[in-house]
Amino acid sequence: MKRPILLIPLLAGLLTAGTTHAATPTVEELWNIIQEQQAEIEALKQQQQSTEQKAVAADEKAEAAVEAVEDTVATTGNWTDKTHIGGYGELHYNNFDSDSGKDDEIDFHRFVLFFGHEFTDRLRFNSELEFEHALTSEDGPGEVELEQAYIEYDINDQLTTRGGLFILPIGILNETHEPNTFYGVER
Repeated sequence: MKRPILLIPLLAGLLTAGTTHAATPTVEELWNIIQEQQAEIEALKQQQQSTEQKAVAADEKAEAAVEAVEDTVATTGNWTDKTHIGGYGELHYNNFDSDSGKDDEIDFHRFVLFFGHEFTDRLRFNSELEFEHALTSEDGPGEVELEQAYIEYDINDQLTTRGGLFILPIGILNETHEPNTFYGVER
C-alpha cells in the first residue's frame, strides 16, 4: 500500500527548491509603500471629484440647451397654430302686426370677425372687425368699423398691459355687449 501523504512534502520541496525567497520588507519600507498608496488614493479622489464637477456642468449645459430648444419650438411654431380666426353674428327678425302698417323685416344686425395672433407666449395681437346691418352707404343704416385692435403683453404672470383700440371694461354694458350676454332684446 502506498502512502500519498509522504509525497506531498517531497513535491513541495521540489517545487520550492529552485526559487529564492524575497526578503521581508522593513517597517520603514512598508511605511513608504503605504505613503505612496495614500498619495495615489488622494490623486484618484481629486480626479473623481473633478470628473463629477465636469459631469454636473455638462448636465446643466444639456438642460439649458433642451430648454432653449423647447422655448424656440414653442415660440416659432407654425404660424397657423399661432393665428386665431373667429367671429359671431346677430340676426333679428321682426314680425309686425298686420295692422301696424310696417312690413316684416330681417336685419342682419351685426357680423363680427375676430383675428388674433400669438407672436410669443407673452406677446399677442387681437382684433375685431364689425359689419352692421349687412350693408353700408352714406345714407344707409349700416357701417363697417374696427371695434378692437390691440397688442397685449404679459409683463409677468400677474400683470398684463395692452395698447391700441379696445373696449374699456367700464359699466355693465361694455363687457356684456355681445349676443346672449347683453341685457334686453337689443343692445
